[in-house]
Amino acid sequence: MNNNKDENRKPQLSTSFINTNGLTIDYRHESTQIIVNNQNDIEDIHFHNYCELYYNISGKVKFMVENHIYDISKGDIIITKPNEFHQCLFSENCIHEHICIWLETTTASPVLTSFIDRELGQHNMIVLPTEKKELFLSLCLEFEQNKNDPKKPIKNLSTILQILSLIEEYAQNDINKNAFLPSTMYNALNYINKNFNKISSIKQVADKLYVSQSMLDRNFKKHFNISPKKYLETKKILFAKQLLEQGKSVTDACFNAGFNDCSHFIVIFKKYFKTTPNKIRTNKLKRFRPKIQYK
Repeated sequence: MNNNKDENRKPQLSTSFINTNGLTIDYRHESTQIIVNNQNDIEDIHFHNYCELYYNISGKVKFMVENHIYDISKGDIIITKPNEFHQCLFSENCIHEHICIWLETTTASPVLTSFIDRELGQHNMIVLPTEKKELFLSLCLEFEQNKNDPKKPIKNLSTILQILSLIEEYAQNDINKNAFLPSTMYNALNYINKNFNKISSIKQVADKLYVSQSMLDRNFKKHFNISPKKYLETKKILFAKQLLEQGKSVTDACFNAGFNDCSHFIVIFKKYFKTTPNKIRTNKLKRFRPKIQYK
């Protein structure tokens, strides 16, 4: 097993298939032995600016998206859209085999409607009928086999469109496979997600929920491998980036996202995105998955 967490977890966007309509597809099929008490096997909460499709082949997994946690079984699918917080969670040792497909378009595209046209943290899980699960996996493996063959661009595009057609057919169904999450954690996530730009400190969250800060900190690290302070900061910095991309000034983005000091905001922003807020206003990042320091 690869013990380098960054290399093992970060999508390696290097085997792209690009069609003439500007659709970019990156693909990874990975099998990893998970040891739950090994820090290298704890996936970080993350977000990025492309759509993601996760397909479970083996391993007892829970999947966190925003303030929902889903119990995942073999053949289940999770979809996320740009800027949606998500994370794989493990409660027992297992062989975690899965397929991830990342999709991006240069312009608005109807083929990604099922990914995009959702509220954050809503309708992320797709459960296919048994026969469709087998078809879905066979299509993924077919794409994997042919994706680097320059003689099969139309075949590859056809396979991806069949995959997306299955997503579209079974998306938006109400899936009742939510995993158990302590009410304190659910309420904390929900409160932060709705009010992050109005929250000045984690003490404010703890007071709202009538719990201690130390309890909140322990539970966040236990369930998500992140402190509530860092989770709150990440929510703010992501929102600031979205405001900058809309043309807001650095000052407006800073204060509207809930930061109270522009100099401090710029320092934090550069740590996440390796560039300045002002550059984001004119040059959108083509792809990113920011490195979040979790301590």
